[in-house]
Formats: sequence, C-alpha cells, structure tokens
Amino acid sequence: IGRLDELKAKYPGELSPGDVEYLGYVLQQEGLMAEMVKVFEYNLAQHPRSGTAYLALARACIAAEDIERARTLLEEARTAPEDSAAADAVAWSMDYVRAVGSPYKSAEEDLRKMAGDYGARHIKMEGGILHYLRDGGRYAEYRPLVALSRDTFFIKGLPSFRMTFELDGNGNAVKIVGLYDSGARDESPRTK
Repeated sequence: IGRLDELKAKYPGELSPGDVEYLGYVLQQEGLMAEMVKVFEYNLAQHPRSGTAYLALARACIAAEDIERARTLLEEARTAPEDSAAADAVAWSMDYVRAVGSPYKSAEEDLRKMAGDYGARHIKMEGGILHYLRDGGRYAEYRPLVALSRDTFFIKGLPSFRMTFELDGNGNAVKIVGLYDSGARDESPRTK
C-alpha cells in the first residue's frame, strides 16, 4: 500500500480509482485475497464519500468471504454522498450476501428435480444441496450452490452470476437461465 502512495506522489493525477480497483482484481485472480482487500480499503480511504468505492470494497469482502462486513459496506454504498453506486449493482450484491447469510430452505424433492445435465452445465445433489460444474469453466470440480429462492441460486464464491431453473407444471427443471450482473443472460435446456 505504501507503494501506491509513492506512485500517487510521483505521478499526481495519473492513478485513478479505476486503476487501483484494477490492481485489486488482479490480486483477486492470483488468489491474494488479503492483499486485494487492502487495495480496496486504500481506494475507499482515498475516496471516503464514494459509493462506487464502498461497492468495490464490499465486493472484495464478498470474495474474501467476509459477508457481514460486505453487508455493512453495501448499506454505505447505497447512501454515499458522492457518485452513489448503481442501485441494481448494490441490490445484486446484497442478494448474494442475503443468500449466503440465510439461504432459502429448499425441499429435497425440489432439489432432486433440478439435478441433471443442461448441455455444458451439470447439477448434482450432494449432502442435501445442489452443486454446479460447467464444461470448460474456470473450476474443474463441482461448486456448491446457495439458494436465493426456490428456483434461483448463486454459485458459492461467485456473486456475479446466478442461475434460475425454469420449471414445468410438475416442478421439474426444464432449463437453466444464467443471469450475470452485467445484464447478460444465457439459457441451457435440460439434456438429461
């Protein structure tokens, strides 16, 4: 962090909040969670009235699994006096925090009806919860899902993506609709 201060002094006006955030995301990709959080804390200290800075630190805390701190920071992001964070971005992140902190209690019968293959997406039930794997995805092993509602789930540790199971009249899953915090969406019909 001291190095960031040196760079700011050496190159005044050249190190934007976006540059600092980018450094934080690089650290996250390298698995350096504590360092990532420190970078986002530095950014917030430099911009203590910025909703965007609060949101960025909240997302860093989510990635570092500090859910209660993330909740507090998200509330601050909503009410920050300068460049308030986008309400939909805060709401999306708050949904993840809510799901992890108090997951929806799904009936085991409902979960069994969702387990199966959806093209490149695979869902299995293990230990009373659903797990997710995507062919060619970042992770080679199944990841646990966290229920936001009866049919909507986050992948634990991945707050930028959620999936909704489209159900038929009997409650059987017929497709997964992937929803991204960027607004993108895709669909994977059930294949097995």
